[in-house]
Amino acid sequence: MDPTWYLKRLASMSPTEVVGRLEDEGRRRLWRARRPGAPAAVVPTRLPVVPPQLLAGVEATAKASVVAAADRLLEGRWSIFGRERDDATATLDYFHDPLTGRRAPDTTYSFDINHRDEEVVGNIKFVWEPARHQHLSMLAVAYALTGDERYATRIDVELRHYWATNPFLQGIHWTSGIELGIRLISWVWIRRLLDGWAGAPALFEENPTFRDQLGRHHQWLGSFGAHGSSANNHLIAEAAGQFVAAAAFGLFGDSDRWRDEAAAELAAELPAQTFSDGLNRELASDYHGLVFELALAAWVEAAVVGHDLADRLARPLARMSEALQAVVDERGEPHRQGDSDDAFGWLVDPIDFDKWGSLLATTHALMTPADWWHPGSGTDVRTALVQACAAGREPVTADVHRSRPSRFSGAGLTVLRDHPGQFEGGQLWCMFDHGPHGFLSTAAHAHADALAVEIRCGGVEVVADPGTYCYHGEREWRDHFRSTIAHATVTIGGGDQSDIGGPFLWTRKAESVPGPASGLNDGSAASAEAGHDGYEPLGLRHERSVRLDREARTIAVADTLVEAGGARAADAAQPTIEKTFPLGPTVQVTLDQEAGVARLEWPGHSNHATVTLDENLSWRVVHGRETPPLGWYSARFGSKEPSSVLIGSAPSVVPGETYTTVFAFQSDATKSDETEEEVH
Repeated sequence: MDPTWYLKRLASMSPTEVVGRLEDEGRRRLWRARRPGAPAAVVPTRLPVVPPQLLAGVEATAKASVVAAADRLLEGRWSIFGRERDDATATLDYFHDPLTGRRAPDTTYSFDINHRDEEVVGNIKFVWEPARHQHLSMLAVAYALTGDERYATRIDVELRHYWATNPFLQGIHWTSGIELGIRLISWVWIRRLLDGWAGAPALFEENPTFRDQLGRHHQWLGSFGAHGSSANNHLIAEAAGQFVAAAAFGLFGDSDRWRDEAAAELAAELPAQTFSDGLNRELASDYHGLVFELALAAWVEAAVVGHDLADRLARPLARMSEALQAVVDERGEPHRQGDSDDAFGWLVDPIDFDKWGSLLATTHALMTPADWWHPGSGTDVRTALVQACAAGREPVTADVHRSRPSRFSGAGLTVLRDHPGQFEGGQLWCMFDHGPHGFLSTAAHAHADALAVEIRCGGVEVVADPGTYCYHGEREWRDHFRSTIAHATVTIGGGDQSDIGGPFLWTRKAESVPGPASGLNDGSAASAEAGHDGYEPLGLRHERSVRLDREARTIAVADTLVEAGGARAADAAQPTIEKTFPLGPTVQVTLDQEAGVARLEWPGHSNHATVTLDENLSWRVVHGRETPPLGWYSARFGSKEPSSVLIGSAPSVVPGETYTTVFAFQSDATKSDETEEEVH
């Protein structure tokens, strides 16, 4: 790690955080010299608590999917981040990274390991993911649904292997609190779902090794954990895991204290990390889902054991539910803002299940749905579990419920869309980002995407957010997928609106200010305006307006660079301008410079688009360029594919000039009807 990173990271901390981190470091050194004593277990244990008919609502398709995935796992086959593995045996090497071939330390004192250094640990995401034990939760579901003891036996062998190779404070799996928290949630559900198996008590509460591991996880989370500028989704995961395990197992004298302290933290942090409009403050759509799942796991546990945390979490969960319902397109997919690592907070289904469809269906179980809500899929095990645990509880009504919200003042997002069912060719959906740059002083999961748009037609990504691809190791790619030019906005002078300080650190952040909006929920047209100050060091301010004409089926994106105070000398030349529209991976583009248009098609669908290009810019298409990267799309963490980006550029900005691009959408059916009328 570059030494300058540490200085930048230190600068992002408050004095209170610095003191707290020094105390943490002192505790780490003390524990290295002398390991603390293990928490003493007491009896009886609270587990198992199994609500009646827990899995009664699981549909046949979900059962078949789980059993098929469980059988593949018994054969050693498993997929992580879209990559197939054939080494997923009961004695899986939990330290091996299949991506780089490296092996993370397994005997080193955990706090001496730099998990950010790929040369030392490999790609840490590929190392940590199996140790969350969510694949074993899925095996436990397979056992509960079928009674086939092969699944239970495999869990028994693998967990004993894991515990034997991961003693307290030894190796990479004791370095991060979020990993410990999610692992605890998995252990609780594995034990709960194995309740009908005779070997479950001997594997868990009667097993001294498990009791030691569980106590050490509680001890670690009670002593360290995220705080200060790192108190984001990691803190939620740590508190959720601590609560769920302490509430479920109750094996220790301190279990009630750990449970109640974690409950208090969750009850305070979930609202604190959620805007009043219901969206997560990290401004990364995937992390809205992760935090939702973590809070959902805690809510379900509280409902199962009768803890009042269920009532305390109901309101913030309701706000998160409704916000998710409000932002999704007609397919039930939310926007793709900020970082995404495809993580699950609580997973009991095969990893390729419909995550967003499940969460949308889950919202119906938590609260009384409005008539505009998306139904979600709901054909998964987790939705059935939530429905079973929610049965008999009073549904919550959120603050905004009767009409769909389109403007999110806290998160700084505006959704412009057709009226439902207005056109057979599918709905036009446009997300306009004019919000803050990330959460807390580091803005760890933010992208330099101020005033970016996403445009979808019939659920197809036409103008797309590029995604994330990677977190560690490939710095050039990490920076590219977060860069301004990778997003559908305007780049001035070849630089970013906000300054990158490291893989999860921003040192200067563009501030966006929303302007007026109209017609978002009614009328023939919808529009929104906003601006940001990211280019004020260059003496310019970027202002953008987006207008959806529902009758003409057009979306116009107009950009103006106005003079603003900055460090640029009065006689300095104006910087370059690049207006980019990254296209979805299925979109094919044909550029006609002479006519000043670009034609967009996406095979297999009934729609296409014509883009009228601003004549003050010179347009080109870039597809999958590697040096420097440009024209890429990441559908999931760890994968990338070439895609086209439409770029309009000029050698210098003309202050006050407005650069307008208009997307006109048509359906092939409409085109055929018009042609037939002309013939007759």
